Amino acid sequence: MVEGSLTFQAGFWWGTATSSHQVEGGQINDWTRWEERPGAIWGGQRSGAACDQYHRYREDFAQLGELGFNAHRFSVEWSRVEPDEGVFSREALDHYRRVVDACRESGMEPFLTLHHFTNPLWVADRGGWLNPQVVDWFARYTEEVVRALGERVTWWMTVNEPLVFATMGYLAGIWPPGHHSLAETVTVVRHMLIAHARAYRAIKECFPAAQVGVAHNLRPFHPSRPESWSDRKLAAFLDRIFNRLFVEAIETGILGWPGWGWFTPRGRSIPGLGGSEDFLGVNYYGRGLVRFGLDLARAAAQPPPPGAEVNQLGWEVYPEGLLEVLRWLGRYGKPIIITENGICTDDDDQRVRFIRSHLEVVARALSEGIPVRGYFYWSSHDNFEWAEGYRARFGLIGVDFDTQERTVRPSARFLGEVARRGAL
Repeated sequence: MVEGSLTFQAGFWWGTATSSHQVEGGQINDWTRWEERPGAIWGGQRSGAACDQYHRYREDFAQLGELGFNAHRFSVEWSRVEPDEGVFSREALDHYRRVVDACRESGMEPFLTLHHFTNPLWVADRGGWLNPQVVDWFARYTEEVVRALGERVTWWMTVNEPLVFATMGYLAGIWPPGHHSLAETVTVVRHMLIAHARAYRAIKECFPAAQVGVAHNLRPFHPSRPESWSDRKLAAFLDRIFNRLFVEAIETGILGWPGWGWFTPRGRSIPGLGGSEDFLGVNYYGRGLVRFGLDLARAAAQPPPPGAEVNQLGWEVYPEGLLEVLRWLGRYGKPIIITENGICTDDDDQRVRFIRSHLEVVARALSEGIPVRGYFYWSSHDNFEWAEGYRARFGLIGVDFDTQERTVRPSARFLGEVARRGAL
């Protein structure tokens, strides 16, 4: 080992992450319908064939394994598995069984996500996550997937970024179903917590050794003007909602909404929720700068400081925030897995710098005794980045979406070599 290098413990998970809608292609779900709306997606783009990974998963996985990764995170598409209510597709379940097997054959541990933003059309048409019945629907879907894949999969994520899903679709209205309602957002969050608890129990009842968690999107909120009392209070308020609410609800079993500057559990106990997380998944992309104002969305999305490094979408590159998140989560004493961390850029040297700086933070967290057990870069391939379409290039592997040609970027080889050596 090179003197002065940063080392990671044996058994550390090194991987990349994707979601079904963003890479598979050929979907029919609430997002494909949303893509038909004028102005919904940058440049009027549609997911279409995406990376065609529904057909190319074997060669894509083999390439990732050859690069040096020992794990890969991907999602099962609910709309394929249950295209109509109560009707489960054996063909789709057999397909995902082959996908899991191909992942293992490539030397990678599968990390499987059950819900990554998309819903079958029949779920959306019946009210989606506003309908209390969604809890039963999601539990039934989970049971079918677990029966089909359970013996092949140890690591499960029930839902991806639940607070992002709720706020983008039901408060900001820029994702499906396009609503603008605080009351609806609160309802969706509660239903997702109940659904997570039901899914957790379903998985553990079938396979007690399974490791089950949630991929939480976490970001520090900092006052844009540190000297401003109102900025500081709003930053603390947003931290409670977007970072701590879901995590603390799962830990305590109580859904408590924050007040202005304090935290007030209001008796919303959810049966089976407390302790329903074996590991803490962290999706980290940067911090939020906050400037008090009546328009909460604008107040919580202030521009980066002058001269700050940013990605293609103007997000600030801020690796120090990851350490803040890891130190807070470390108090729970549970394994922590960074389930997403990445940058969209056309400058692959910047991507290498991004990866290095964030891995340096992970190494520091480990030196402090924080139980980080894995790092998954988002994303393995350029893909369909939701409302941003195909313009945001996150991939370690470039994709020409006209020809489906793959190009392994130097950043892929860099991170793969770190994974092989277990050292930075």
